Order: sequence, then C-alpha cells, then structure tokens
Amino acid sequence: MVLAWGEGFTDNQIAQELGYQSANVAKVSRLRCLDKLRELYKY
Repeated sequence: MVLAWGEGFTDNQIAQELGYQSANVAKVSRLRCLDKLRELYKY
C-alpha cells in the first residue's frame, strides 16, 4: 500500500486494487502504516 502510494497511485486506486470500501478507508490504513514505520525508524 505504501509503495503504491509512493509510486503515485491515488487512495481511490489503492482502495479499488485492495478491495477496500472507499478511498477514505485506504487513506486511514495508509496513514496507520506510515505512523508505524515512523515509530520503527525512531530507534
């Protein structure tokens, strides 16, 4: 998901590819992934 977003795919496109209900679900999921990555790279 994060890779697709980094390559320029929109949240809407990601939602369709991954079978999410909406672009908002993809956005929230992406942001959670990014937050987790930020936490892992702090240490």
